[in-house]
Amino acid sequence: MPKSDEKILKQWEREFKKGLVSYLILLLLLEKEMYGYELTHTLNGLSKGQITYQESGVYQILKKLNKKKIVTWFHQSSPRGPARKYYRLTDRGRELLKRFTNEQVLSFKAQMERLIDEDSTGVKFASSSARAGESGRQRKRPPEQN
Repeated sequence: MPKSDEKILKQWEREFKKGLVSYLILLLLLEKEMYGYELTHTLNGLSKGQITYQESGVYQILKKLNKKKIVTWFHQSSPRGPARKYYRLTDRGRELLKRFTNEQVLSFKAQMERLIDEDSTGVKFASSSARAGESGRQRKRPPEQN
């Protein structure tokens, strides 16, 4: 793969990661209260090593979410070492997460599923004729330019 392609893919990864991390943190906190290292470790496990998050970045996001009163925190003793700072969603955070999920994520998810299909061999993109069948006609594509 050409070096320029690698650069493009890295840029897409950064943008995808940046846009997704706050939402993923909120989803994880919806499940249970977590401390910073636990959140980072769980986030890194979600992508099976494909995308990695730094603890410092996760803490910066938590600080911003706390300032906006979307998450709150409390100290709890630890079986090992000093007390840990646990984070939890506020009622406001829970409501905003619910609204965003309903208004944005579910709609986007439906569109992604329509365009991308995954089977045992990997990702397949829906054919243009399949997409055209939904709209009733197929548009002519101009030739690719290099």
